[in-house]
Amino acid sequence: INWDTINHLPRGQAYLHYFLTGKQDFSDLPTFKPYFQKPDTIFISSDIPKEKIPRRSMYQSDGTTFTWFMEYARSGHPPVSDILASVFNVIFFQQLRLFNDIDSYRVYSIVLSSVLIGLVFYWVSKVYGRFAGFIACLSLGLYPLFWSEAHFNNEKDIPETAFFTFFLFSFWKGILLTNWKWILASGIFFGLALGTKFNILFSIFMILPWLLFYFLNNKSNLKFSIALFFAPILGFTIFFGSWPYLWADPIGRIGKVINFYKTIGITENKNLEFLGPFGINTYPIEWIMYTTLLVILLLATIGIISALFRIKKDHDNISLLFLLWLFIPIIRVSLPGATIYGGIRQIMEYMPALAILAGLGGLEVRNALLVLASKISFPKIIISILIILTFLPITIKLIQIHPNENVYFNQLIGGLSGAKERDIPFWGNSFGAAYRQGVEWLNKNAEKNSEVVLVFEHHPNIPLIFLRTDLELQNKNRSGYLRLGEYAMTLTYQGSENRSYFDMYLNRLVNPVYEVNVD
Repeated sequence: INWDTINHLPRGQAYLHYFLTGKQDFSDLPTFKPYFQKPDTIFISSDIPKEKIPRRSMYQSDGTTFTWFMEYARSGHPPVSDILASVFNVIFFQQLRLFNDIDSYRVYSIVLSSVLIGLVFYWVSKVYGRFAGFIACLSLGLYPLFWSEAHFNNEKDIPETAFFTFFLFSFWKGILLTNWKWILASGIFFGLALGTKFNILFSIFMILPWLLFYFLNNKSNLKFSIALFFAPILGFTIFFGSWPYLWADPIGRIGKVINFYKTIGITENKNLEFLGPFGINTYPIEWIMYTTLLVILLLATIGIISALFRIKKDHDNISLLFLLWLFIPIIRVSLPGATIYGGIRQIMEYMPALAILAGLGGLEVRNALLVLASKISFPKIIISILIILTFLPITIKLIQIHPNENVYFNQLIGGLSGAKERDIPFWGNSFGAAYRQGVEWLNKNAEKNSEVVLVFEHHPNIPLIFLRTDLELQNKNRSGYLRLGEYAMTLTYQGSENRSYFDMYLNRLVNPVYEVNVD
């Protein structure tokens, strides 16, 4: 479960329905009727026969139609991934009846993340060889935040990371082969990324230095140059065409979107305790150091050093692109006056680059050990196996804490408990993912006709179909110290103990009936 879902999926369904039918409401769909969908399976398993479940998502609400979004919706993130996730819901839930209403949306992020891992393997294999590609594949797939978010974050961060990578790969391929088709493909991926989040705009600081470095020794042709010109136009067309909100007042509303990004990226949530020399924000780099698996951190460091040597010695342009890809997202949120909150999920596009450099680092380690092995007649295949096995202990650890990998901290800070002791901002924040474990317990253990409340959060954060139909989820039933018998559910993370009197009351006076503990 993702507590940001309610801000995105209703919009995606409203826009998709308009694009498919031209209708500005859902009056042509069957009426939605409440039912209970068991949350412990991705398939349809409900308290009513499958054929009686309406072919309509709970997020296709009559209160949030296309008309409503055009009249009352504010600016925010673009809607491309909201729409694409809704496509998966229409296909896999409403039409094929294969997955349940909620998880069908998540197939979108699972597919994207899976293809992304495959692309990283392919790309690195072409550049550095298959062993480096396999290590890069492991490094991305086992990155705790990526592993976790791939299962439930289809609104922004996972799609942006995937489209960002597809864009850079297509652009690199087009430049390398002087192929205008690949350049136009990069324009499409640029549009999909821009239609998800504005992060892709900062790719210009990766592309321009790399192009300058590349074209010092290479030439272009006319058809190729024309494709370079039209690619960004194609991208902006996708961005504008997929967002009906912009159509009524393009200049004014795009300005509002830009102000939205300025607000969340510059003027709010400053981590004052992480201000370093010259006002640099050290929070992003510290978070990455404390939440990256140590084996990936070590191999990536070796890979960064190797990439620098390759650039200096061999004028290796692709290694330069990988380095720019890693450092530009981190630098832009570390500059004086910049800020970031919620850890580093907002700049997840650095993760494939880090994984790729870890793959290069793994290759360098293997090459060095192979030289040593040749002197003592040690089997070469064993060297590769031993390097791969260094990922085994942490894989076991991640399986143990599944599905809570997004609250992982490494040994450098003493795990999650060490992050809590240091009071690292947003330690333990699962962004609502842990609610699913809570509702599973409620469905199995709560007395019939019980009342359920969320201690602090809004009740739409939990899909109502995931709760038994006899359970009433209404925050108006919060009784606090009166102890009227409702089940009160909350998430524990940095700052939650001081949010309200209710939090303080629960932590100090009430013994929990059920807890999910990590680390």
